[in-house]
Amino acid sequence: HKPTSALCVSLADLERSMGEPEKAREVLTLGLRSCKQERSKLLLALAWLEEDAFDDLERAHELIEEAMRVDGRNVRVYIAKASMELRCGEQTAARKVLRRAVSLEAEDGQHYTMWGTLELESGRVAEARHILKEGSKRYPGDQFLLQRWGTLEAKYGSIVRARELFDRSVRIKPHAPTFVAYALLEARQG
Repeated sequence: HKPTSALCVSLADLERSMGEPEKAREVLTLGLRSCKQERSKLLLALAWLEEDAFDDLERAHELIEEAMRVDGRNVRVYIAKASMELRCGEQTAARKVLRRAVSLEAEDGQHYTMWGTLELESGRVAEARHILKEGSKRYPGDQFLLQRWGTLEAKYGSIVRARELFDRSVRIKPHAPTFVAYALLEARQG
C-alpha cells in the first residue's frame, strides 16, 4: 500500500532473477507512480531492465535521461549513463559524462575509478594516473580506487608505489581481488 523505491527495486530484482522480467517491469512502474523519494533509483533499475531483459536501448536511454533530470546531482546516475555509453561503444560520450560527474559530491570514488579505467583501457596511462591520483585525494578511503591505481602502477609505473597502494587498499578493507593483484605483482618481482 505504501511502497518505497528500495522495496520496489528489490522486488523487481527478485522477479527478474526468477525469470519474470514483465513482473519486474510492473513493479518498477508501480514504484514510479507511487514513490516520491529516490525516483532515480527506480528509473535506473527500470533502464537496466529495459536494456538487459528487453533489448530496448532507446527506452533505457530515455529512462536514464529522465533520471538525470530528476536527480542531476546524483553521481550514481552519471555512472549509469557513462556505463550505457560504454556498452554502446561511445567512449567520448562516456568520458564527457564522467568529466561532469567528478564535480559532484559522492559517497565514494566510483566515478573516478570508472574514468581512470576508461583512460587506462584507451592507452592513456598518464591521464588515467592523474585521474586516479586526484580521486584518491578526494576519496582516500575508497579501496577500489586505490586497487585500480595500484594495478596501473604495477604495470606501468612504480613497483614501490603499487605496493603502497595495494597495502593501503587492503588495510581499508581486505578484498580478494586486491590480494590477487598484490600477489601477481610480487610473483613478477620474483
